[in-house]
Amino acid sequence: MHGFKSFVTLGLACLAAWASPIAPDYDNRRSIADQSGAALSERAVPNTVPVRLWTGLGDGTNIKPTFIATLSTGILGTPSQADLLEYARKAYENMMTQKEIGKRKSSTYLVAALFIPTTRSIYICSVPDGPAITRIKTNGTTDAPAWWSQVKDRTPSLEVHAEDGAAYLYESSLTTKLAAGATYPAGSFIVAWGKFESQMVAQRARLCSGGGQRPLNPPCSVVFGNLHVGF
Repeated sequence: MHGFKSFVTLGLACLAAWASPIAPDYDNRRSIADQSGAALSERAVPNTVPVRLWTGLGDGTNIKPTFIATLSTGILGTPSQADLLEYARKAYENMMTQKEIGKRKSSTYLVAALFIPTTRSIYICSVPDGPAITRIKTNGTTDAPAWWSQVKDRTPSLEVHAEDGAAYLYESSLTTKLAAGATYPAGSFIVAWGKFESQMVAQRARLCSGGGQRPLNPPCSVVFGNLHVGF
């Protein structure tokens, strides 16, 4: 009887371990490669991650395009950071096939992917251009108050990055808005993928920091750190 009870106890423990999701460690001091753990890529990341032109922004949408996507992770739950990077990479690849991409004057092509566990969704945005910049900066205080409270005094003031666009997409989708100064849900994290003007090959990109003679203050690492978003 004692052996039977031990067998049942062991079986229940194994079942509980199997059913419980393993949350990755989102320590901002470590690289994605160090944190990826057991990637779910084979079953969690689709073969194609389609993006679409951000429309409804008024004049210039096609001339100065911005590409977006909102994807549900559904029953697959929390992706690893390696998985999220795959989402960003595949979104980038899809963006580069869009006919409007050739209308961008800049040769910097990046996308950011933000995962929010409470919505079980991934919010993807390319570097905002033209009308998208105007929409984000004009409506940021009401549509995305938590993010806006972190960037409202940023210099250079005209800088809006792919990471900012992803944050705006998330907050603007909420019926009940986050308060200014609020943080994002525990377990949120963000990655970026693409290439800058000086690069020949797309790769994982560090979060926005400006650079050269125009350093960003605060950089995205500070903004998203204050929002409690891993990267």
